[in-house]
Amino acid sequence: WTLLSTNGSWADSKFTPDWNATVSYVTGPVLQAAQSHGINHLQLSQQLVWNAEDALNDVTRRGALESIAVAAAGKGINTTIWVHEFSECPPGHLHAGKCVLDDAVWPWVTEKYRKLWVALPSVSGVVLTISETAFDVTCEEGCKVASNDTVPVRLNKLIQAVVAGSPGRTVIMRAFVHTPTNLRQMTEALAELDTAPAAASGGRLIV
Repeated sequence: WTLLSTNGSWADSKFTPDWNATVSYVTGPVLQAAQSHGINHLQLSQQLVWNAEDALNDVTRRGALESIAVAAAGKGINTTIWVHEFSECPPGHLHAGKCVLDDAVWPWVTEKYRKLWVALPSVSGVVLTISETAFDVTCEEGCKVASNDTVPVRLNKLIQAVVAGSPGRTVIMRAFVHTPTNLRQMTEALAELDTAPAAASGGRLIV
């Protein structure tokens, strides 16, 4: 199951999550229903978490996600979070509104995921979305990214960077694309992926 929304309230077009109510609801009736339906995997997305930075920078949200993951694990249910890369550009790489994807970017991504799993030790893994992001690595014209690499190479490097920072975790590559060109690019990137690092760490790479 994919969970998209939190409990909370609206005021002047601004939504404020109620994390205590959200945790109570998910760890109570949602997990009970998941067990009764034989569900073994929860994905947390949208209002719950959109970017890795949401969990890294918000201690209350982070605590809520970890509480949900702990409760789910107690019922034999894995929990993954959705993130969108690139959701922010590394320091010093933003030039004229474009994120420069050079060789220094990928270690930064890897380190971010190492920090993410320290912050969320009970979460089983991540669903990686590479479209609908602030800096779309699949973009070729009118882009907010700059790179000497082809799109398939950029995709490959991004996935590998996340895998490298996620030992023992499940990395799910959400192959959601918008055009036939994007689909070809994704297929080329996936065909060249080296899955050995994920397997060696006890993790999994899933498309």
